[in-house]
Amino acid sequence: MLRRFAAVILSAILLAPGWLGATGFTLFAGLVPLLWISDSLSASRRDWWRMLGWATLAFVLWNALTIWWIWYATPVGPVAATVASTFLNLIAFMLFHTVSKRAHKALAYVTLVTAWITTEYWYTVGDFSWPWLILGNGFSHAVWMVQWYEYTGVFGGSLWVLVVNILLFEAWKERRNPRKWGAAAAALILPMGVSLAVSAGWKQPDEGTVRVSIIQPNVDCYDKFHGDAERQEQNILDLLGQVPDDAQFILLPETAVPGYYVEPALSDFPWSSDEAGVFWLQLTDSLRRNHPDALLVTGANTIRRYAPGAQTETARRDRFSNGYYDVFNTAVGLDSAGRMQLHHKGRLVIGVENTPTWVFDVLRFLVIDLGGVVGQIGKGTHGSAFEHDGARSGLSAALSARRQGRHWRLRQEPWSW
Repeated sequence: MLRRFAAVILSAILLAPGWLGATGFTLFAGLVPLLWISDSLSASRRDWWRMLGWATLAFVLWNALTIWWIWYATPVGPVAATVASTFLNLIAFMLFHTVSKRAHKALAYVTLVTAWITTEYWYTVGDFSWPWLILGNGFSHAVWMVQWYEYTGVFGGSLWVLVVNILLFEAWKERRNPRKWGAAAAALILPMGVSLAVSAGWKQPDEGTVRVSIIQPNVDCYDKFHGDAERQEQNILDLLGQVPDDAQFILLPETAVPGYYVEPALSDFPWSSDEAGVFWLQLTDSLRRNHPDALLVTGANTIRRYAPGAQTETARRDRFSNGYYDVFNTAVGLDSAGRMQLHHKGRLVIGVENTPTWVFDVLRFLVIDLGGVVGQIGKGTHGSAFEHDGARSGLSAALSARRQGRHWRLRQEPWSW
């Protein structure tokens, strides 16, 4: 009992560092203690439930060590995320444990790898998506090891971690077998060698540069949509006046502009969608006077209305008419001529933006309110890009520029977000 409990603790400790600002190298042995517990148990029903208990404890501890910080936003968050993540991990591991007691171990290991990556993929693309603890994400602080992600994606890292764990466990079982240790070492080292080769062979393409300025209004997210909108708008205009004259792109944060605006012109009035709102006209005037060659990219909440029968799956019923409408988390590209480009956010935040209507109605008390739109909002498409002055800029590039500083090397093809 004590040895298995120690193994569970060790497993959680080995799985966690990659998400705590440390190395992800320990991931390669993170599942070995659980594999040992599974191997030490029989095929009886009682031992199946014991394995379920040990695995549950290990995955809960892994979550507790890595996502506790969500508590600062909402106490419900880490609990809900832990339940969902642990459940999916248990599906994969318990399938492996069941098969390992009834079939050849090779089939059991294939089951573990395929089931684990399948549940990770489902967690990534499903409506309730919060794939924080995908194994391949554990190398975010050691990207030199995984430059080949450009070919395999993050699931290639998950495959790497799972295979090395399996080979290390088999080598540990046959400690005097050098071939087993050699296979484990090769599986660990060769992908890192490939990564170094990819890095060595990469050259920065000559794609030109643009001048980017970032505006940060620094508004408390809890007060943004409940405070003085006019004061926030004036703050943005004042900051815009401080932007260097030669800026080509001017970036503001997500939902920087307070209020809700009706598409396509971003009108202030729900019954008129063809005239731009007052604040958008003020932004246009500021660009025309001070930055005629710049594209302003900012976040805002926008509304799109539908006639009965033409509504989307996420549309809400308009209480004041017979129609429907969607609320979008939108990135708006605005130039000095008043031309607008709109991009609707496609990957929505679970529990805040992505909460189906029936869930929101029944479980309203569990929904995280960080300001802005709460509940199910409209979904955009991926891969759209803003075009300006011969350059095509994707949103992931814009977000990267916002984080890293004023100078931004522009990629000519759009990057999807």
